[in-house]
Amino acid sequence: MPPPWNWVASFVGIEINVEYVKMGLRRLSIGSHFSEIELAKVKKRKTKNLSKKSRLTVKSGVLSTK
Repeated sequence: MPPPWNWVASFVGIEINVEYVKMGLRRLSIGSHFSEIELAKVKKRKTKNLSKKSRLTVKSGVLSTK
């Protein structure tokens, strides 16, 4: 006999990591005591490889790659 309720929907998780809480609030667009600036996604590089534009250097007035 199956349980009388849906097991997946019957559990509530409590998150203690603030960054995960902010991520969830941002994704669900739920109002909270956090400001929009605090909930903004932090832009960070996922790789240490430089982009082509950042490798360009100015040598005697002409752009060239290293």
